[in-house]
Amino acid sequence: MTTSCIRPLAVCGELPLELVGGKARGLGMLMAKGFRVPTGFCLTSEAYHDFVRQIDIAPLVAQIAEADLAKLGEIAAAIERLFMAASLAKTLQEEIRRTTADLCYTMVAVRSSAMAEDLANASFAGQQETLLGVKREGLFPAIQRCWASLWSAPAMSYRRERKMPSEQAAMAVAVQQMVAARAAGVCFSINPLTGHQEQVWIEASYGLGESVVAGRVNPDQYLVWYHEKPHITQKTIADKAHEVCLKDESGTEHKEVAAELRQAAVLQDAEILEVADRSRDIQTAFGMPQDIEWAYASDGLFILQSRPVTATGQSEKLDVVRGSEAIHQLFRTTPIIWSNFNVRETMPFPLPMLSWSLWNEQLFPHFVEFLTVAHPKMRPYFHLLDRINGKMYWNFNILLHMPIMGKVFRIGLRHIDAATDAVVRRLDKEGLLPPVTWPRIKFRLWYTIKLGCRLLAAGHEAFRCAISSRRMQTYEDFLQKKVAQQKERSLVYLTEYELLHDQAALACEKETMPTMEKLVQSMGLGLAAYAVLQVWCRKWSDIPSAALVAGLPGNPTTDAAFAIWELSVSEPEVQEILRSTPSAQCQEVLQQHPKGQEWCKRLAAFLAKYGHRAPREFDLACPRWNDQPAIIIDLLKMYLKAQQENADPREHFQRQAKQRQELAKKACQRVFFLWRPLFRLLLFLAQKFLPHRETPKHLFMMFFQLIRRHVVELGKRLSQRGVIADSDDIYHLTLGELEQIVSDKCKSGSADPAGNDKWQSLVRERKEQLLRYEKWQAPLFLRSDGMPVPVAVTNAEGDTLVGTGVSCGKITARARVISDFKESTTLQKGEILVAPVTDPGWTPLFLVAAGLVMEVGGTMSHGAVVAREYGIPAVVSVEKATSRIHTGDMLSIDGFAGTVKIETVKLGENG
Repeated sequence: MTTSCIRPLAVCGELPLELVGGKARGLGMLMAKGFRVPTGFCLTSEAYHDFVRQIDIAPLVAQIAEADLAKLGEIAAAIERLFMAASLAKTLQEEIRRTTADLCYTMVAVRSSAMAEDLANASFAGQQETLLGVKREGLFPAIQRCWASLWSAPAMSYRRERKMPSEQAAMAVAVQQMVAARAAGVCFSINPLTGHQEQVWIEASYGLGESVVAGRVNPDQYLVWYHEKPHITQKTIADKAHEVCLKDESGTEHKEVAAELRQAAVLQDAEILEVADRSRDIQTAFGMPQDIEWAYASDGLFILQSRPVTATGQSEKLDVVRGSEAIHQLFRTTPIIWSNFNVRETMPFPLPMLSWSLWNEQLFPHFVEFLTVAHPKMRPYFHLLDRINGKMYWNFNILLHMPIMGKVFRIGLRHIDAATDAVVRRLDKEGLLPPVTWPRIKFRLWYTIKLGCRLLAAGHEAFRCAISSRRMQTYEDFLQKKVAQQKERSLVYLTEYELLHDQAALACEKETMPTMEKLVQSMGLGLAAYAVLQVWCRKWSDIPSAALVAGLPGNPTTDAAFAIWELSVSEPEVQEILRSTPSAQCQEVLQQHPKGQEWCKRLAAFLAKYGHRAPREFDLACPRWNDQPAIIIDLLKMYLKAQQENADPREHFQRQAKQRQELAKKACQRVFFLWRPLFRLLLFLAQKFLPHRETPKHLFMMFFQLIRRHVVELGKRLSQRGVIADSDDIYHLTLGELEQIVSDKCKSGSADPAGNDKWQSLVRERKEQLLRYEKWQAPLFLRSDGMPVPVAVTNAEGDTLVGTGVSCGKITARARVISDFKESTTLQKGEILVAPVTDPGWTPLFLVAAGLVMEVGGTMSHGAVVAREYGIPAVVSVEKATSRIHTGDMLSIDGFAGTVKIETVKLGENG
């Protein structure tokens, strides 16, 4: 044996792969490029070949090709016995002793460095041996154990799957100074989950990195995004019960982590960024993404090894349409945190381009101006909504840092949506929602003062509405009168250009929006009063705040549901026709029946008052009840079945009102007499305004229907002249594109076949996109790098799911899971409705349901308000409810505690 069998690690980067193996060669390259790597030497593959010739494993190797997994295990055990029974050649032993004597450390790490290890197409990660904390007297057996691991069952199977000949397998061994790490882990220079090239993924735990590599602990996880400059965009701090440490004698051991450190971050922000920077430097040096093991000792950061990343996940690229170009520029160097808070209740579906364009360009700017009173140069920065894969998302970086309104929003968030509030607080704590750097604008203080004055004026207006019921009714009458005037206008004589711009005038109506704002201001006072009542009632276990606002009249959305129920109370002949006739033909059949004609008049009166409502009503493309009365007929069929069970929801509503009055009296008696006037005032405001929470939306939908009327007419005309293939295709074009279409006609006066092909091709592409977006599971929080923000889930295991109780009461009944309103007719009287979300179009179902469970929502979400008014128990923010619960499961829900217990599973269907 000659000294050629041992080479310093520092020179291994220049030596052939077949001599030093992948790991030693990689370490040598790291050292040559200036990275801090523990020193050591490499025992080359020549030493391995000499050793193998002594023990002759060829007969066992020949059996590998045809062996099953059990046989591979037997072969591996036999080869290991041969390796460990033999001894290293004396000349090699002497050479190793001389080399280690020259080193200034007594404890080493012995690492495998096979020829096919740590390559770009095959890593063999974890399949071949690494021994830590080896002292000089145990070095020879450690080397032999490393060699033997070349023939472990997993390694042999891995080679066979990749068609690597076992006869050519060989191994070098890297012997390095042992780093006594206080923290260690792994780092990927790209995101291994998504393949994102500008993200670095780090996992860290206390002690040696072996605990992370071997999966023996739950490590901290950090994500660093290099968006112009590095940002730590995710920190997941694990509960680290144990760490792997060096033993004084030799080897490693598990120790318990001190209680105060278990849930503390292993790395400081500066250390996280240092590890990330080194990984990027290593990726640049090697020219490809790297999987790196690192360690922090008392004297700084060490790189223990680096190998190519052999496999990554692939994330679907997000289709993002910004609310404004100004925001795009503002966040050019800063990651955005998006959330579909609140809009996931009203608009959980992907919006076609026309609906998005209408909201973003015409409707939402009015709300922004009302809420901010911002300097004209600032208004483009307050476009808070972006369209992501067709769905609406708030830009929380801006929403949380708007002058004054941002602070107001933070205070109210805990009462609106507890799940969202918990995530925001965590992101704030981790520094992942930094303040927005606004452009410098003169008189910014003056506009902030104006906003304060606007808020005071809003409060004053709300009190005036509270004192005078007639005042609020005047606003409602005014808006309904405006709608009636617009309905009388004929669209036949308007040109395409006039149709488009008349629609814009409706959206921007100067008298309508200020009146609508006054109603919203009044609702704000009611919400604030109820928020204080919630806090006040926490000390009373028998008087939940939800019960104090249950059974209140005046909500137009719940009134619509009761009006549908009243339609179902009709002559027996009419009910029989409704039951037996297909919904689409019911009206025609009823018109031919004497008693049916009278009922059709009742239906017409109902549609005149409520026909502008619909499921998915915030989408312009969605037909209203007026457009498709068959939707109402379907609901009536369901109500008729419930009537057979002698269940009248109006009686239940009256019982809820009586109970509310009794509890309110009881609560007032408990309040200290000096505070009693304040409590009564809060109760008065909450009970007066909360039923009207839906009023602005109800009235706004009247105008929305008028806008849709113009769009439907314009779609018919564009279809007739061949611009689009079908009239409904208009919903897949933006307002700007429609402006171009009608302007081109005004200029040319004739059709352009080439231009028509362009628009039809664009429509087909967007239709296909929308179908894909329907399947996208939109997370509650999303970063602009495409990664969802983790949301803590406390109900992932066991039979009890935890959410937020929003309507008190307890009920045990069968579950009915409805993911789409189209399935609504399957709901039966007395079942618990389980849904991802509900919008006002779902309200009629609440008359039949015995309880409500939703995946999203908060105390003041639509579903919560209506459930309280109907007096049915409700629990919202129940993560994965529609997947954990199945139709037929027996549920017990507690609307006060916020729990949903699955009692028994799948009792069976009966309808």
